[in-house]
Amino acid sequence: MYLVGVLLYHWAHRKRDDNRLSPAEVLGQETGKLRTPEQLHRIFYATRHLRRLDRLGYAHFRRWKLYGEEALARHPTVIWLYGDALTVEYQDTPLAQFTVRYQPDKKHFKAVPEARRFETPYRSLQGWLWELDETQWQLAKRLPDRNDDTRRCPSN
Repeated sequence: MYLVGVLLYHWAHRKRDDNRLSPAEVLGQETGKLRTPEQLHRIFYATRHLRRLDRLGYAHFRRWKLYGEEALARHPTVIWLYGDALTVEYQDTPLAQFTVRYQPDKKHFKAVPEARRFETPYRSLQGWLWELDETQWQLAKRLPDRNDDTRRCPSN
């Protein structure tokens, strides 16, 4: 791009026959659709899920425990799911990212083969007694399937 006078001309438009040299001149009055916050919430609701981390820093989502950050135990987090990429965030800061594989129903996860933690300012200042590598530390754990019989109270 280069600036001439007040208009910003774009190199991609230099050979146009209609003398429209800037993106604004090419687009004219065309603009994207403006959305209300309620509409945006509905659009992104399918990919944005609110969860609270448990006492060990895991978020429970679709029968899996996904690690966020132990120092943020019991804090609200956001889970973003886009295709096979799942990200756990706290206050717009990504804590961990996971690759997921779906079951044939395309909703439930079959496996979480890859997990990656990010360095964040929320890490605990207290050190660990021993360091665990990624193979020893399970960042994603599948929860046992629910059995409705075990959830019922025993009858007297």
